[in-house]
Amino acid sequence: MTFFQSPTHDDIQRISDELNLHCSGQELEAYEKLLIGNADTLNLLYSLPEPVPPVQYPRTPGHRPSAEENPYHAWYWKCSVKGESSGKLAGMKVAVKDHAFVAGVPMMNGSRALEGFVPEYDATIVARMLQEGAEIVGKSTVPDLCCCGSSIMNPYGPIMNPWDTTRSAGGSSSGSAVL
Repeated sequence: MTFFQSPTHDDIQRISDELNLHCSGQELEAYEKLLIGNADTLNLLYSLPEPVPPVQYPRTPGHRPSAEENPYHAWYWKCSVKGESSGKLAGMKVAVKDHAFVAGVPMMNGSRALEGFVPEYDATIVARMLQEGAEIVGKSTVPDLCCCGSSIMNPYGPIMNPWDTTRSAGGSSSGSAVL
């Protein structure tokens, strides 16, 4: 199956013209050769089966916290995923940003477009924290797709600064900062 089509010489010429790059014929040929190789490589990669890392620690999906549990809108989701009983992080409770996969725990990355998505495996950072004994206790709220320099772009309300609710709690890590 072909996922990526290599652009034709005419496609590259049109793009060059649209961007006012003024590419010579020799430059266009060089770009064409480069892009053909990239498309072939991408098609090969997309044809390979994608391995799914095993989920190693028991967990339940948890819950969206109530308003009483979440007065500053800093929690996206609460859960409990306990890792190893020993390690450098043994006994530590960690809330990860809601852009990191935690298998079986909903992930929204601050966007209604992703609401309902539940990852099938843990992000590498989550797996490593669990291997070192951490307990994942939930996911911190992030603004829409982590693309906001303040804490107001969240579908469930702005992430409030607990020290002064008239001020921003930060940017994409505002939920983490509050927790």
